[in-house]
Amino acid sequence: MPDDGRTILLIPCGGTTPNGLLMRKVVLRVLERDERVRVFDLGPFLAGSDVQSQALASVPPSGRVAISGCKDCCPRMVLKNRGIDIGHTITVDCSLNDEAAEKDLLEKIMDIIRCD
Repeated sequence: MPDDGRTILLIPCGGTTPNGLLMRKVVLRVLERDERVRVFDLGPFLAGSDVQSQALASVPPSGRVAISGCKDCCPRMVLKNRGIDIGHTITVDCSLNDEAAEKDLLEKIMDIIRCD
């Protein structure tokens, strides 16, 4: 994934909670809407994948978006602990019902993509 200055890398958490699953659903919808968007899987990166490391390095921090299903924001924390900067962090709003949370998250992600 060479950086053309336009790639947006969504970095979702593992998300098996209801909010995490909702977040993954929204990420898939974003992928369908914008060809510049890629999803970064933390698992292979943490296992030492050179391909994932290169993919992450090819996108500037402003194009990296950590998305979490809870307040812990594991994707940001994991990468920060490895000295990797993230330009944006989004957390699913747990106070909203599923439909409203899905709409809110989609709007937040699309706002970041439009501003890039």
